[in-house]
Amino acid sequence: METKHSDEFLSNKEWLQTALSSEKVILRGISALEYLQLFPGYIGEKNIEVYSLTEGQYSNIQYSIVNSFDGIEYLDDGIVLCSTLEQTIKDFIRDYDTSDTHVLVEALGNYYYFNNFTFDKLIVDTDQVLFDEVKEWAIGFVQGANYD
Repeated sequence: METKHSDEFLSNKEWLQTALSSEKVILRGISALEYLQLFPGYIGEKNIEVYSLTEGQYSNIQYSIVNSFDGIEYLDDGIVLCSTLEQTIKDFIRDYDTSDTHVLVEALGNYYYFNNFTFDKLIVDTDQVLFDEVKEWAIGFVQGANYD
């Protein structure tokens, strides 16, 4: 069984709220960046990434099983739990070799743009060398640079 897909909604945030409102999970990865509205998502998106205490019933949800939510930084808007931007960045950097780097660069580029062209308020306890490199790519993304 699958949850509803994003193409049934006006925004990915609305889709994620509807799909997960009754679930005890925390959005993570690309889904968290979509919910935080730093990444627009993909057309016809159907996959959702979450932290969960147990395996759920939906085949289109990628459940990252954890023993507890205690070590995860997350926001609770009263509808959905969503990992913070800082937590999401740490996860992307930790899993860098298998992460969708484009998504992280675009999301950080949007953060940079919406925060008056600065990362000063974004403090992330992670591999700082790699994080600084990705931030440079994000600045280039905003400025229209090509990093091929």
